[in-house]
Amino acid sequence: MKDLRIESVKIKGFRGIDKLDVNLKDLTICRGTNGAGKSSFEDSLLSIFTGGNHPENIRHGAKCSVVEVKLSDGRTLVKRQTPKGQTTTVLTENGVELPKAMEIVKSLANGPSLQPQEFIDAKPAERIAWLVAALGLNFSVGDLESCLPTLLDSLGGGPQPGPMALLREYNLGQMDLGALDKFHERVYAERREINRAADNQENEVKVLAGGLPQVQGDGSAERELISAWRQQLGECNGTEKSYETGIRLIAEKEIDAIKARVDSELRTIHQKYEAERLEIEKEITSLNEKLSAHQRAAGARQLIAEKSRQAARNRTVSENCTAILGAIDGAKAAKLSKIPVEGVSIRKTAKGDDEVFLAETAFPQLSEGEQLDLACRIVTEAPGALGLVVIDSVQRIAPDRLPEWLTDWQNSGFQVIAAQTDAGELTIETK
Repeated sequence: MKDLRIESVKIKGFRGIDKLDVNLKDLTICRGTNGAGKSSFEDSLLSIFTGGNHPENIRHGAKCSVVEVKLSDGRTLVKRQTPKGQTTTVLTENGVELPKAMEIVKSLANGPSLQPQEFIDAKPAERIAWLVAALGLNFSVGDLESCLPTLLDSLGGGPQPGPMALLREYNLGQMDLGALDKFHERVYAERREINRAADNQENEVKVLAGGLPQVQGDGSAERELISAWRQQLGECNGTEKSYETGIRLIAEKEIDAIKARVDSELRTIHQKYEAERLEIEKEITSLNEKLSAHQRAAGARQLIAEKSRQAARNRTVSENCTAILGAIDGAKAAKLSKIPVEGVSIRKTAKGDDEVFLAETAFPQLSEGEQLDLACRIVTEAPGALGLVVIDSVQRIAPDRLPEWLTDWQNSGFQVIAAQTDAGELTIETK
């Protein structure tokens, strides 16, 4: 039950209304044919709360339009429109003008909480945003953490930050549904990039592993053989030098006589050791090639190990992102399952878009009467300080149900203004 009420409305020069003075009660019903002035009466009252200057609202032939709304606490809201502009003022019971009039007016009622038709006409995203905001459906990090699955650390990569630690790194505050969906898109995009990096690293591991030299051991055997062959090469060269020195000493005494024989013997010795030298050098070259292959293999194995660790880390972070995405969906489901309007939920349509549902039926597929009834029930969850609801075209409610429906509203604790089309002139009935 709202303590604050509209006691009376005075209208002058507003569209189809020349002059009208009405005392309101819990339920006010405007009846009349199309064009009789029902919309003019409703819109004149709404114009105070919705703001803006609309010269077309000034009655033809009038210099201005004036709407005065007196509240039960003694304050009076006044909106005056001329072709050049508008003013909104709030007066105390003694006629003193209060500052910041529009802030006062907006604190009383605005948007769908004042007029259910705005909820009906809104786009799905706007309808959901208003419902979420009105019901205070905000999300915290705690809401997401409570929905996180438990994941094991990645093998081979050492201890990794789990999804809870990763979630806290995002430094999130309170989020509404729209911000939560944007965060979902951000984490989804990050997971895609992380998986792409892990895929590239794993492909590099496959290429490196496929190009490993086909060798056994670590190269120590080849190193020992190279050392032995080098020692033998030294001995070979030393022996050759020794023979050469001896021959030269002898040849110095008989150089002219035995030069030919010395040259012959030297060629023989050189040929003999040249073949052995070439064989040794061939062995050394072969062993050096094998040792180089071992070194390349060791480097490749080290790179493979590093790439494998990087891929494991990225897979763990990706799993954490997956856990966070699941937590976001779980937190949304948990919060949206607590909507206090019976039968109302927010779910995905067949096209994948979010929409308000009543039981199993999406809002746009409801009948006009069902849409109006549901919108009226929803807006009462966030009625504003005034508790005023303006319901256009109540004939959308089935005729056999309408009297009881209006009686329920009369006893609802809200102040309701309803428009009903009939064949007569404008009449305003208060109950």
